[in-house]
Amino acid sequence: MIQQIVKMLKKDKNGSTEWLSKLPQMAKQLEVSLYRSARSFQEYMDMNTLKQRLQMIAMEVSRKAKGTSSSSSDRQRGSDRNNMYSNNGMHTPQHHDGRLGG
Repeated sequence: MIQQIVKMLKKDKNGSTEWLSKLPQMAKQLEVSLYRSARSFQEYMDMNTLKQRLQMIAMEVSRKAKGTSSSSSDRQRGSDRNNMYSNNGMHTPQHHDGRLGG
């Protein structure tokens, strides 16, 4: 399967030397994704749908990559939220001077 992935990726791109050197490792990672996402061994081995399944994986990876790149203000809000609920998911009220209170 890895050889088929490499062959398909080489056919679709004229990559740089650097890209070609990374191709075997990328193909291994793609193969694992294909295996995990297949509902059966027959689906995993179906060469007629290989290109379509690889495209789906590429879109999913791209979508996840875009979702993880948040702005610094989003990260700060998340940090504030984590600090506010750091007591086993319970909000601990604080007085303005920093003392804990109830």
